[in-house]
Parts: sequence; structure tokens; C-alpha cells
Amino acid sequence: MTILGTSAARNQAQAPTVLTSDPYVLVTDLVRVDDALPVLPFTTDGRGVAAVDARFDYLSMRRHLFDAVRPHDLHVNDAGEAYALATGVLGLAGLGALAIARHAAPGSKNTGVTVEGGTAGG
Repeated sequence: MTILGTSAARNQAQAPTVLTSDPYVLVTDLVRVDDALPVLPFTTDGRGVAAVDARFDYLSMRRHLFDAVRPHDLHVNDAGEAYALATGVLGLAGLGALAIARHAAPGSKNTGVTVEGGTAGG
């Protein structure tokens, strides 16, 4: 929880976090965006090894792809939601453990055993 909380707080403050700044999206959102990738221009070098042409503008292609998915970016929302979910799950687990411990405590009205040691109703 500390990592998620710290990450969400640092992200809100525009400080670097352990989460990357690259957008990440749901698969259902990818269907709605123009994420077509260009055909890579392959060449062969002097040794005959295939490679992507050095003149290919990778950063431009990356920028175009990221701009297309940025409206669906879950980067900020996901960190906050994950923190809230983790807090809720751990809080409910703690309350459940407390309820079980109180239910099973000696002398509890809910155990079926009375303080005198007899059974309830009998």
C-alpha cells in the first residue's frame, strides 16, 4: 500500500514515480483508437544482417501512437483506484478478523457457551 500511496501522491505532485509515464489503457479502449503501426523499413547492413533502416523516425511513430491512446490513459486514475481498493480490502479483512476474534472470545454471547460453562439453551 505504501508504494501505491506514495506513487499516487507523487504523481499528483508531478514528481517522478515508480510507474512509467507511458500511457496504459484497457484492451477495450485500444479497439477505439487509431493504433495502426507503420510498416517498418527493413534493410540489410554490410554483413547482410536485417535491421530497421536507421532513417526510420521511431520517436515520431511512438509519439503518434501515444497521442492516439492518451485520452484513454489510466495512469493517474489506476494508481489512485488501486490504492483505494487495497485500503478497502485490507480494512474489510481487518474488520472481519476483529469480528471473528470477538465472536470466539471466551464469555461471548455468540459462542453458544455461557460464563458458567453450560451450553446456551440447555
